[in-house]
Amino acid sequence: MLISKDDLGEVFDNIHNVWIQTRTTVIILCAADCDSICTTKILTSLLATEMIAYELYPVLSYECIVKYNDHYLQDKIRENELHTIIMINCGGIVDLNQMLFVRPLIQSFYSEKEKQQNSRRNNNNNNKRRRRMSDDDDEDDFDIDEDEFDEDQENEQAQMAAYIETNMPETDNNFKIYVIDCHRPFNLFNVHDQEKICLLQGHDEIDLGSIPALIGSDDEDEEEEQPEQKLNIEDSDDDFNIDDDDDDDDDLKDQDNDNDTQPLKKRRRLNNNGSNGRRG
Repeated sequence: MLISKDDLGEVFDNIHNVWIQTRTTVIILCAADCDSICTTKILTSLLATEMIAYELYPVLSYECIVKYNDHYLQDKIRENELHTIIMINCGGIVDLNQMLFVRPLIQSFYSEKEKQQNSRRNNNNNNKRRRRMSDDDDEDDFDIDEDEFDEDQENEQAQMAAYIETNMPETDNNFKIYVIDCHRPFNLFNVHDQEKICLLQGHDEIDLGSIPALIGSDDEDEEEEQPEQKLNIEDSDDDFNIDDDDDDDDDLKDQDNDNDTQPLKKRRRLNNNGSNGRRG
C-alpha cells in the first residue's frame, strides 16, 4: 500500500504500539549509500529514544537480502518473533512477497521432490535385476510423449501451488514491512498489497488511482479467446478486378498479329507493281 508523507507520524506510532504489545525486535535493512546511512541514523535515534530494540543489517544487493531472509528472517517469522521490518533505499522495485515468502517455498518444494525421486530410483535399482536392453529398446526410451509431458507440467504446477498455500507462514495483522525507497517505479505487487507491505512516499507522491491494476490470468485468457480477423484473398482479388494474366503475354499476342498482317500488305504491293509492268 502507499502511505503519504503526512502519515509518517502515524506509522511510527504503529511501530511503537507493536513493540509494546509484542516486545519483538525491529529489523532494519539498510542499503550502503550516503542517503541510506543518514536516514538510518535518524531512525535509530528515534527508536532509541522510545527504548525500542532494533537490529541493523547493511545490504549490498538483493542477494544479501535473500541470504539473510533464508538464514534468519524466515525462522523469526514462523516462530512469530518478528513483526516489523524496515527497508531503507531497497525493496521498492521488486516483488517482496515473491522474494521473501514464495521463493523459499518453491526451492523447498523442488528439493523435497528431488529427494523423493532419488529414493524411488534407489528402491527400483535394488528391487529390479539388471538386464541388457537392445538398441531398439534404448531408442524407445528416448521417445517423449508431448501430451504426457504437458500433463506432468500441469500436475507439477498444481502441486507446487498447493504446497505454497499449505506452507505459507502465517502472519498476524501486526506484521508489516515498511519500505523507504527512492528508486522508481514501485513494483505493482507491492503497491496493491494491502496487508503486509507499506511504501512510504516522499515529495513525489503518487495517487493510487493513477496506478494500473494487476492483470490476472483470467484477463489473459479472455484476450487469447478473441477471434483474429482474417482477410479473404480471393474476395479481395475479385473486388479489384485483378487480371491474373500477365500484360507481357498480351503484348506478344499483339506483335504476332502485326507480323501476320505485314506479309499480306507486301503481296498486295507486289501484285500491283506486276500489273503495272504488263500494262506498260
